[in-house]
Amino acid sequence: MADRNGRGVFFDLDGVVLDSIGAIWRTTREVLFAVGVPEARLPDVECFLTTFAMPCASFYRAYGVTSSPAELDDLFFRIIPCYEEVVEPYWGIRPTVERLRTFGFRTAIVSSGRPERIEAKLSKFDLRGLFDAVYAGAAIKTESLRAASADFGLPPERACFVGDLSSDMRDARAAGILPIGFAADYPFMPPVLVTAGAVAWVHELEDLPSVITGLLSQC
Repeated sequence: MADRNGRGVFFDLDGVVLDSIGAIWRTTREVLFAVGVPEARLPDVECFLTTFAMPCASFYRAYGVTSSPAELDDLFFRIIPCYEEVVEPYWGIRPTVERLRTFGFRTAIVSSGRPERIEAKLSKFDLRGLFDAVYAGAAIKTESLRAASADFGLPPERACFVGDLSSDMRDARAAGILPIGFAADYPFMPPVLVTAGAVAWVHELEDLPSVITGLLSQC
């Protein structure tokens, strides 16, 4: 039975919980270079963030890459450990999630990442206890978001998803869940997120509780 009074907040891992965009961008550049894309065509961080979406096949095809998704994934996960040593959680994630939980929100990670990597990162930074569940491994997150909502007994309109990419906004809308964009310190991202369907966006995670409670109080 759906909990008509319940509320949920679902978070992407990379780019929202973890300040890992730099590592992912650099890894993607190396993948592109390794499969033959000239250095002069490699994307800067703005180009990467404004054009990348999951699943990533269309992003790679725009650079003329013909390798299979499995080959690209294997290459990506061989390279990224070189850059992940400097990855840390965003400073505001712990107080933000703790505050939302004191308000009675259910919380979950919904990510396209590999489950073992997600659990390793949450354990490394002692974040696992902040989240009631983890949904991982699906490039398109719509079904994972629906599953999280259903598992918590929440009507979709009583939940929101915080993501950092246009595809996150798309997938949340498709699931009937409110999309909220996290633009971090990238001033070029809010228009991208809004165009993709974000109902709100923030630069600071600490602003999320007031934004989310305001949105869900209208439901």
